[in-house]
Amino acid sequence: MASLKWNNKMKTSTAFILLMFMCSCTFNNLDKVNVRNKTDFNSGWLFALGDHPNAHESSFSDAEWANVQLPHDWSIEGKIDKDNPSGHFGGFYPGGVGYYRKTFAYNQSWKNKLVHITFDGVFKDSEVWINEHYLGKYPNGYIGFTYDLTPYLVDGNNLLVVRVCLLYTS
Repeated sequence: MASLKWNNKMKTSTAFILLMFMCSCTFNNLDKVNVRNKTDFNSGWLFALGDHPNAHESSFSDAEWANVQLPHDWSIEGKIDKDNPSGHFGGFYPGGVGYYRKTFAYNQSWKNKLVHITFDGVFKDSEVWINEHYLGKYPNGYIGFTYDLTPYLVDGNNLLVVRVCLLYTS
């Protein structure tokens, strides 16, 4: 789930994108009272299976990537095979690396506010970039985590990239 949130209290704002491969945008306007508004952030994602080391770069071409709606689980689209490295613990589904990219427009109401992205369940090892800036790596899949986007957002289009690495080891 992804949601964008901001807070007008004392001219600060928080945008959260909760990405459990379900997304929605939530905008919080705090004018003495905490009010939250939501907008859908589930559509408009592009996906490609495989390792694309330059996918976080704005010049990278994703023209051949699949349009996906979140939630999205690329592993279950693969062939179930007893020889897949996931074994019986992973339902014999394939593992691997996949990338998600989303371009979104800067919202002028975010000006002079804090904007964060919160992921709520990206399985498994994820890495995140915003406008070519590496935000970090999170090794687990079922616990939420947050990154600050504020210093990296630009007026115009912004590019969010998520790398997911589902590799099984014994």
